[in-house]
Amino acid sequence: MAAADRIGVERDQPFPGRSLMIDSQGWRAAGPASQTDEEILVASVNLADARRHRQLNAFNHVLRDRRPDIYGDQQSIVSVHPTLRLYARISGLR
Repeated sequence: MAAADRIGVERDQPFPGRSLMIDSQGWRAAGPASQTDEEILVASVNLADARRHRQLNAFNHVLRDRRPDIYGDQQSIVSVHPTLRLYARISGLR
């Protein structure tokens, strides 16, 4: 993952910089960049490793981590959003 930000001020809006690149395990791969100077961050990416770590694990489980108490009635949300309708059908929620 790359979180890029610019530096300086534009129309009275300050930009803090500190761009950062994170690997598939959540560790810093490059950065954080400077708050005041332009920098280019470069990091090696192992795509096979990233694909392997996309799998569900003890800290990332799409169904177990659901919080219906936060988003309320899921049926009303699913009925109006086409992507959620498809997800509900695939995962057997509907």
